This record gives sequence, C-alpha cells and structure tokens, in this order.
Amino acid sequence: MVAGCQKKPETESSSSFIVEAVKRSVDPAIPAIEIASPTKDEIVSNNFSVYFASAGIELSDEGEHLHFMLDDGNIIEHFEGNSPANFSDVPDGQHLIRVFAVKKDHTSYKSLKSIDMVTFYVNGNKAKLPIETKKPMLFLNIPSGTDETAGSNGVLLDFWVLNAKLGIYDYKVGYTLDGHEGSLFLWETYRISGLSEGKHKIMLDLIDPNGKPVLGNFNHTVRTFNITN
Repeated sequence: MVAGCQKKPETESSSSFIVEAVKRSVDPAIPAIEIASPTKDEIVSNNFSVYFASAGIELSDEGEHLHFMLDDGNIIEHFEGNSPANFSDVPDGQHLIRVFAVKKDHTSYKSLKSIDMVTFYVNGNKAKLPIETKKPMLFLNIPSGTDETAGSNGVLLDFWVLNAKLGIYDYKVGYTLDGHEGSLFLWETYRISGLSEGKHKIMLDLIDPNGKPVLGNFNHTVRTFNITN
C-alpha cells in the first residue's frame, strides 16, 4: 500500500463554509494493527467475527480505539482489545473488511502500519466484481453519518487514500459538499467550518492525474450527516 502527497494550498472555501487542513501533531507512537481472521479469501458464514492483533495502542471508549469498515458501510467503533468485532447477516459474495487505529477525536493515524484489510467470501468464492486491494483506493472515515457537534471547532473530515500519491500533478480527492465542489491535494485531516445546523451531504471521489474519476470499489462515497450545535 502506498500513500503520499505534494504541497498545495491547504484551504478550500465556498460561499458557505471553509475546508482547511488541520496541522498534524507529532505522534509519540504509531499503533500497529493486523487482522488475524478471517484470512485472505477465506470462506465464512453470514455471521462471523473479526479477530485482530494490536500494538502501541491502549483501546478505550474515552481515548484511542479502532474503526472497522465492511465494504462501503458505516464505521463501526471498537473499544476492546481482547474481544473480536462481530458481524451478522452479511450478504453472500466477496467482501472487504478494513480496521484502522484512530485517536480520541476519531481521526486516523496517517501510517500504513495503523491499518489492515482483507478480502473474504461469505458462503462461496465467486463475486460479480472482484475487489482489487492493490489498486488506488479511497474511503471516508469521518464524518461518520451520525450526529456531529460542530460548535466553534467545525466538523472534521478524515479519509484514507491507498496505493495512490496525492499532489497537484498526481491524484487528488474531489469533494462535493452541499452542492459546492472542491479538491484536496494533501493526505491530512481537514476541518470544515461554517456549516449550519441540520442535514448536510458530502460526496468524495478519487481523481486520477488526468482529472478523471478512478473506477473501482469504494472510490465514490456519499454520506449524509447532521449538525447539532
């Protein structure tokens, strides 16, 4: 997995909000995450558990924890290091599970050590569209699609880009927020300020160096979230 960026102005603005990169602090330790089960291409039932190993992180419901993501579904928070994450009623076919370490504010560690993923099958080993984990991939972490408290600090936007380098002349993340379009050239956490109370809709796309959307699994995300101040 490869991720990276080149320098670009860190602020995007519209008539109603501002998107600004959050200055990254120096992390004293980078957590390491590894999925133990299911293994690559393993066949499981519709109800299964994801076992994992972690290092360099103390899981807590008031601090660092893990985010699990099945395919392009919503984030599932996990706070216990000695118990697996359980999934039920998962449809047949091929699936992708991702788990990554996050900080107290739900933003991810920008290190490939802190994420792991695996493809597997439910009740069979055939898929209509095989999932390619070595190709450029984008997925949204937060906002999570639940209630977000903006206050004076705004709302955090955090995503993962894998197997692609972000930069002015490389890949970029295109977003549409409440109908306003913009582009992000840094693999960083961003702060969105100026949003009003109520429901908002954000769409993310991974854009290639030629300005075209990257086809593939999960590179297009649409999520709605609600602002409460």
